[in-house]
Amino acid sequence: MNWFKRQNALVKITIVGVIALTFLCVCIFGLIALAPKEEKKATTYIPTATLVPEVTLIPTPTFEPPTPTPVPIGMSRISPAPMGQAVVADNQIEITVLRVERDAWPKIQQINPFNPKPKEGMEYIIVTLRVRNLGDPTKTKRVSQLDFRVVGEKGVIYEPPFGLILAKPLSAEIFGGGVLEGQLGFQVEQGEKNLVLIYDSGLDTTARYLSLEQ
Repeated sequence: MNWFKRQNALVKITIVGVIALTFLCVCIFGLIALAPKEEKKATTYIPTATLVPEVTLIPTPTFEPPTPTPVPIGMSRISPAPMGQAVVADNQIEITVLRVERDAWPKIQQINPFNPKPKEGMEYIIVTLRVRNLGDPTKTKRVSQLDFRVVGEKGVIYEPPFGLILAKPLSAEIFGGGVLEGQLGFQVEQGEKNLVLIYDSGLDTTARYLSLEQ
């Protein structure tokens, strides 16, 4: 009888323990379920800015052709001294064109009937010059018609004709400070324009150019 009672007591104790354990588990799970859950914050995607390297634009250089240096008056065929304006050569001879006569054969023939007639298609011109020696007054310089030539728009150089006799031929030797007026004669193509007188004594000098056009 006592054994039966002991067994009955153990069963009861076991049942009570199981019930208590079950209750305890229920309470624990309930607390877990009721506990506040941590809210997950939404992640906003912010794109990372791509750094573009700064480009420095180098301006393209503008090509400007060099400005040509103007040729001094009287130093080139394209810029001859105007009629009446003096030029000074390297040998200190100053030259001024005073007058130009075109189609001068009648006058040349009158000066000397033995003067040669102009060639076919050519005409005579007479150039009257004033020449001044700006050098040392104790020394002389010679000026001759052989120091002169003429060029026109066609680029042909005309030499002084041999044996031509003029009223005041330009050929003399003058001291420094001396002045001489004389004439030169040339045969040029009829009607040729832009005639220019060239002076070059040939003694290490640079040519000078004087216009024969009004």
